[in-house]
Amino acid sequence: MSGTLYLPKGESPGGGWPLIAWAHGTLGVSDACTPSWTGHKPRDATYIQRWLENAVVATDYQGLGGPGPDPYLVWQAGGRSVLDAVRAALSAHPDRIAPKVFITGQSQGSGAAIGATMIAESYAANVPLLATVATGLVSTFADAPYRPHTTAIASPIYTTLMMLGG
Repeated sequence: MSGTLYLPKGESPGGGWPLIAWAHGTLGVSDACTPSWTGHKPRDATYIQRWLENAVVATDYQGLGGPGPDPYLVWQAGGRSVLDAVRAALSAHPDRIAPKVFITGQSQGSGAAIGATMIAESYAANVPLLATVATGLVSTFADAPYRPHTTAIASPIYTTLMMLGG
């Protein structure tokens, strides 16, 4: 798995910067779509730029920028990718990043963000998660107390991506 870590300019405050974990929306399922390789789309870059009073880590997701297929819309895999990126950032800069983690995701990333929150205690108990924000929900969580209403996506592009993701 790969990703990108952004740190604000200058010296970190005492205790370090809080960390925002960004889970991006659908970009595709090949390495050519990997944000850390190709740069973030303008909307995502705008988000990240506005958040840079904090540290920001952005996962590419399993299968993007690394071996294997991208398990598109499989929230468990997306959630692990988000948490793995957080752990890598905290481990790489413990003196500059505070143990305060906020997760946010849009569209495909909404499932990854909520998935990360659902498995954080068992998968990454060392991640100090404070809050999660998910927008543009596209995932369902069969065993969760809340199941977002979903409708069939008529686009052949999304159908193909979902089939590739298993």
